[in-house]
Amino acid sequence: MECRKLADPEARLRCYDGTVDRLSKALTGGSLVVVDREDIRRTRRSLFGFSLPKLPFFKGDNSQDDTPDEIIATIKSVRALPNDMWAIVLDSGAEWHTVQEGSSQSAPKAGQKIKIKSGALGSYRVSVSGRPGLRAIRVR
Repeated sequence: MECRKLADPEARLRCYDGTVDRLSKALTGGSLVVVDREDIRRTRRSLFGFSLPKLPFFKGDNSQDDTPDEIIATIKSVRALPNDMWAIVLDSGAEWHTVQEGSSQSAPKAGQKIKIKSGALGSYRVSVSGRPGLRAIRVR
């Protein structure tokens, strides 16, 4: 942007050429990466359930609409945990563990739809096939 301020056309061109050269080296060397808003949205969705620091490159267009309040996915696998709790792996590879006893519900099964909704104070609730939600945490 500083190059645009130069009145002399030759100096401006040298400035632009030097800047483009440095930018090209940064891109090919991997020290500079360009992502678009859709990449940021996809990344935010894939990280749903993790507590992340406020990083400037996750801001995107500064829209809160980019951060989901809930996701709906398909269960890939389920395994029982002690005390009537479950480890649930989603089709995306994310793994969630219920942290609330679910003995009043039948065990989730692979292929079922699951809704995971964020709650108060960083908590999450998982609901399988429309059943009442259980508290859960994302572990992977």
